[in-house]
Amino acid sequence: MPWPEFLLILGVCASCTLLARILPVALFADRSLPPRVLAALRYIPVAAFTALVVNDLFDPARLAQGWVANVLPLVALVPVAVVSLKARSLWLSIVVGCGSYALFSWLASLLCGALQ
Repeated sequence: MPWPEFLLILGVCASCTLLARILPVALFADRSLPPRVLAALRYIPVAAFTALVVNDLFDPARLAQGWVANVLPLVALVPVAVVSLKARSLWLSIVVGCGSYALFSWLASLLCGALQ
């Protein structure tokens, strides 16, 4: 792809992204949103995070890796669900998810190594 064509596509994409992020703020800056809309907007980060997690939990390519690779993410999901429901913090859920997955992966490697 020639550079001018690439730069044109990059500029159009950047403009669309910028408009999509700034236009709602500019339009609704002086207005107050109804309580139902505000309540609905609170679910967007959780829904986005859930979509990413569920997409990785049920990955068909993981089935070829054995049962440990399939069970570990589901086991790591339990502490994340508890923290998410109690604390309602996205960042804390991410930290607990990464930590629990690492811990359970380490424990599984110890257990699988001891069995061989």
